[in-house]
Amino acid sequence: MKNRNHGLDIFRIMCCIGVLDYHVMGAALSGAGGGIAYYGKILYYLAAFCVPGFFLLSGYFLGERDELKMRYVETKVAGIMAKLFGWIIFWTVVHFIRTGEVFDLWENFTQGAVSGGILPIAWFLFTYCFLLILGYPLYHLRKKCTAFFDVAVLLWMGALAAGVGKTGMESRTQALWLHLYIGYFCLGMLLSDGMRMINRTIKRKYLVSATVCVNVICTAVYLLHVTADRFVLSPNSYYGKWYYSLWLVSLFCLLSLIRIEHVTLQRFIVRVSSNTLVVYLAPHLPTLYILSRLPLKSAGMAVVMIIVFFWCAQILAEGFRKMPLLRKLV
Repeated sequence: MKNRNHGLDIFRIMCCIGVLDYHVMGAALSGAGGGIAYYGKILYYLAAFCVPGFFLLSGYFLGERDELKMRYVETKVAGIMAKLFGWIIFWTVVHFIRTGEVFDLWENFTQGAVSGGILPIAWFLFTYCFLLILGYPLYHLRKKCTAFFDVAVLLWMGALAAGVGKTGMESRTQALWLHLYIGYFCLGMLLSDGMRMINRTIKRKYLVSATVCVNVICTAVYLLHVTADRFVLSPNSYYGKWYYSLWLVSLFCLLSLIRIEHVTLQRFIVRVSSNTLVVYLAPHLPTLYILSRLPLKSAGMAVVMIIVFFWCAQILAEGFRKMPLLRKLV
């Protein structure tokens, strides 16, 4: 594990926790008042790096590859779709045992692409697979025309910051795939080379100091914007804004600079990070069920619930690993 960047594993874990924060705080803020409305709103938006962060990280790892073969993309996409369909079966069986109602498996699977069905959060996996397929030609374009690719990505992010195409982006969920998320995906590919070059030219202590300063400033600007809005807007209302993108990238870069020397801790972080899919897909329905019967009274209670859901999902993943068929869902 000497060459593995464990800081990026930590970033992936934080993205998982951020998704749980989305689900818990999003439900809790519906009609909430008092302390949970204020502090819950801050917690809600502080987790807003998670979805674009996943795409940024995915693009980074793709850009890090020495070569990208078509078979890798095909195997990756097929594996993700197979696991997603497995989770649809799992939750359909759970629902049948609980209510006796039979769901249409294929309909629930396909509806996930448009945030519907039994697992509406499956849209992310469809988007990820879509970007992986597009990532194949983009990867080879970048290898042949690096300067053109990098300039195009920076111009694209500048256009996002200027609000170009915002109306179309908000028209439908799939519009975000080709407009917003592909921007962060390609930005991750750009960073795979950029970070390597910066690490070679700037001493680590200066790089850490500069990254911390940029992150603190951008976090403050971002929070000023979200707290100034009277209503709780969807976090994707801020995606693409210059202060949001700088906040996300500086957080990503800062965590990538973390070095873990302790071998046991390295293994623990890698193991927790490897359970990403379970943490993403397993807690959603239990979260909705519990929150419908146990309204949150404080932001502190919400934080406790997020932590509990995260570690319960980790335990579930480890249990699944030791079970026939269910191990295929991890």
